[in-house]
Amino acid sequence: MPFPRRIHLALILILLLPGPLAAAERWQLAGPEGGRISSLLLDPSDPQVLYAAAGYGGVFKSLGSGAAWSPVNEGIRGAEVLSLAADPGHPGTVYAGAYSGVFRSDDGGARWQGYSIRDAGFVGSLVVAPTGIYAVLLTPSSGTPSLLYKSTDLGQTWVSLSVGSLTTIAQDPVDLHLLYAGTYGSGVLHETDGGTAWMGSTRGLPAGASVTALATLPGAVYAAIGGHGVYASTDGGSVWRRVSRGLGGSEVVALAAGPASATLYAVAKTGTSHTLFRTTDAGAHWRQAAGSLPAGFTTLASGPHDGAVCVGTANGVFRSLDAGATWTASQGLRAVPASTVLADPRRPGIAYLTTTDGTPPSLLGASLLKTFEGGASWSRIDGVGASPSLLAIDPQHPATLFLSTGSFQSPGFFQRTRNGGRTWERLGPTTYLLAIDPSQPSVLYRVRDPDAGIERSADAGATWVKELSPCGSPTALTVTPSSEVFASLSRLCGTSNDSISSLYKRGTDGSWRPVAGFFKLVLDGETFVAADPRQPSTVYFSILTEEPEAPTSSGASSTSGVFRSTDGGATWTFLPDLGAIPARSFAFPPGEPGTVYAALASFPTPDVYRSGDGGQSWSVAGDGIAGLRVLSLSAGPGAPATVYAATRGGLYKLVPDTP
Repeated sequence: MPFPRRIHLALILILLLPGPLAAAERWQLAGPEGGRISSLLLDPSDPQVLYAAAGYGGVFKSLGSGAAWSPVNEGIRGAEVLSLAADPGHPGTVYAGAYSGVFRSDDGGARWQGYSIRDAGFVGSLVVAPTGIYAVLLTPSSGTPSLLYKSTDLGQTWVSLSVGSLTTIAQDPVDLHLLYAGTYGSGVLHETDGGTAWMGSTRGLPAGASVTALATLPGAVYAAIGGHGVYASTDGGSVWRRVSRGLGGSEVVALAAGPASATLYAVAKTGTSHTLFRTTDAGAHWRQAAGSLPAGFTTLASGPHDGAVCVGTANGVFRSLDAGATWTASQGLRAVPASTVLADPRRPGIAYLTTTDGTPPSLLGASLLKTFEGGASWSRIDGVGASPSLLAIDPQHPATLFLSTGSFQSPGFFQRTRNGGRTWERLGPTTYLLAIDPSQPSVLYRVRDPDAGIERSADAGATWVKELSPCGSPTALTVTPSSEVFASLSRLCGTSNDSISSLYKRGTDGSWRPVAGFFKLVLDGETFVAADPRQPSTVYFSILTEEPEAPTSSGASSTSGVFRSTDGGATWTFLPDLGAIPARSFAFPPGEPGTVYAALASFPTPDVYRSGDGGQSWSVAGDGIAGLRVLSLSAGPGAPATVYAATRGGLYKLVPDTP
């Protein structure tokens, strides 16, 4: 029986292919749900579409009124996004405000292009009008007035407008030329002439009125005045009247117009708690929501239907379909800033993570988390204290982990668990660096103070002996499987002396000797050293030097970049594929002996590179993470290994992406 025509054609096409489809890879968010949300935007062309600004997590988009979210960060990764605005005249055109710059997307967030503003500060508020794009730049120095900037070429260039010290900006929903600006102490300004003639009136407003929020309905503008409730104007901002019945003297910190012509939402703050209010008669009467707001409120947006409202919090986005009576956490928004990650080297799926902010309510108060499912879900680990940082995991007994809590300003403790985090024991004061001898896990090396030298323990941390330390501040410690110990340094002693090294090796007698060739460290430069735990004497060292020179094929002069030694530091080879850029972290998959991952500072933007031949040649490892500063890399067992990257924009893992 002959083949059907379609099957015959498919077989011909398959035979014409040059070979099997190559499997690509991509970085996928794998951290816990949540993240600090600074702004929410309801798309004016499609009220089912919402955008969320998540700081270093970038921008997230929801096609279903905030129920589920996906990252839309191509071209914007690495920027701390704080504000959002849409162009009402061009569906799909969205603007995002960041530090000293604005990003624009013309395709609903799929791709972004960034443009800078010459002055320093965060773009805290944006409006798109027919006369241009307006941005309120919040300057970082206290006492310095916030500035208003305008662009007439889609964000490419910006000019400063002499308006005064502003807090926020808003736009009339009907007359798009009519703009309002909230000020510090001078009430509300308005203008209709392209930003050149701002006028204001405080008639009806309390003296020294500072605006905390603005919202507009057709024919009316509403201003939240710090400590005085909400005021409304129906004549373009000339005369104001108080519309706070039901709000009392609450400090209203957020306003949002609802989908109906007379509906507004307000969030009032009392102490550290927040309460949602709603009016359906243009502010004549306000009623408190039946349910409590989720903890950590930051921003507010109405939904497309009556009673639908979303709030951004320090723990993600929550939405309500019943005017705040009940709340549901959104899904897919994973932007919790990650600081350190350690994968279990023997048990697949298990990893430990420390976070700095934005943990979801189920994990609130926790900054040490554990997953058994490769990041699909996370559980809280209690009992370690504030601000933990993972230091090391025992390669032979992976249920044993070391971490430290605290900082210079608030000292904590050096701690250990022998049962995967169920219980912890204190081993001393705050420790910043720790290395375990992989062949003798009871031998540890640590740095408690960057200026106090290196200590050694031969009894798993019970007692410590201070060694003759190298001259400088250690930035990393590492031990090879053959028990060779290395320390990278910064802030060297006597930096004018070219013989001072930024890499030291411990001798068998306990003394530390400089490794020749690594010197002229930049004052604010970076150094890092890591030993391959699968190879007897293979070490990687990266450095940013004061005066980079042309790289040499072997031997290390004062050149910036990454170097590799396979003989315990006797000789070194420059790795040209990685350029003259230092690496911040390395990962060595236990089940893939020839594979190495390196997180670079920039090339030309921060990215992760991989070598499949033991470090000889390198290429970019997967898509979807370029631009984010990777603070920590770790790889689990198996082949292919699960590779994790901790960033300020969330925890990522490398996954297959077959086209």
